[in-house]
Amino acid sequence: MPIHHVSVIRYYRDRPGWDGEQIQDPTWDDVEAAIRRMDNYCFPIVQLNPTEFEDSEEIFNVIGGDGRWALMSSDWQYEDPAGSDEEVRLWRQRSRIFL
Repeated sequence: MPIHHVSVIRYYRDRPGWDGEQIQDPTWDDVEAAIRRMDNYCFPIVQLNPTEFEDSEEIFNVIGGDGRWALMSSDWQYEDPAGSDEEVRLWRQRSRIFL
């Protein structure tokens, strides 16, 4: 299924808040670049949307970066390559930690 648009969420180290960038009709290179840029802090969320609607249930979310990602469409999936079932920090943003 082709991707209608990619949304990249950006947080800032030097100020509160966030903003987003949308890439319409992305190429595979655009998608790959957005995911490779994920750093678990400033760029922790990439959404692949096959529709024009922001509330679509078909949106595929990639969350994390820096070697750890969670993938979510309808359900969260996370796999620790080392095989651990302990909770891990997936995304650190300012002083809050999201698990």
